[in-house]
Amino acid sequence: MNEFELRNTIKEIAIMHVELTKKRGPTRAAELFEKLISRQDEVLEHYKLPGNPYYQSLLEFKAIPWDNEIDKLIELLEKESQNVKSSSSLSEIEILCEAKATKRDPMFILPAIGITTHVYTIWVYQNILLKSRDTPKNVLIELKRLNFDLLNTVGNMHNNIEWLKNPETFIETMEEKGLQYIRSYVKSILNDFS
Repeated sequence: MNEFELRNTIKEIAIMHVELTKKRGPTRAAELFEKLISRQDEVLEHYKLPGNPYYQSLLEFKAIPWDNEIDKLIELLEKESQNVKSSSSLSEIEILCEAKATKRDPMFILPAIGITTHVYTIWVYQNILLKSRDTPKNVLIELKRLNFDLLNTVGNMHNNIEWLKNPETFIETMEEKGLQYIRSYVKSILNDFS
């Protein structure tokens, strides 16, 4: 992305934010919201910044910015990018160990190691890693194993209660696909339904 494209993308993000506000939020304009998030991710990826709430907040607008405001934002994004590059590069396991020790919010940690924030990945982080039910290495293996299809299947559990007729079959199917914590997750969901 060259500078001209970057500036246009930032303006486009600002326009989408203003439009989203007019439409009273993501629940009333889901398609616009998805496009907005995608464009924000493109800018963050350009600067090699993780898609956590802090960096996403830098790309939130209440009005269309002036050129000098865009200049200041670009300077800030470049500075943040340099800070991320110059910070000690920890391995993913070290990041998880540090996150566990400091009880960091999954919304900051998961994107930092390239993991999608999803109801299941957050549950694994909070209920397996933070509660020391398995090693950070095994938790990372589970998180890396999750692809879009698996996350979609697990996420749809809340919308489709067909699996409730035979939860053991659902669990076995997911275990065959390699999910090692799905049994505990399903039990926690079943407890919520009780």
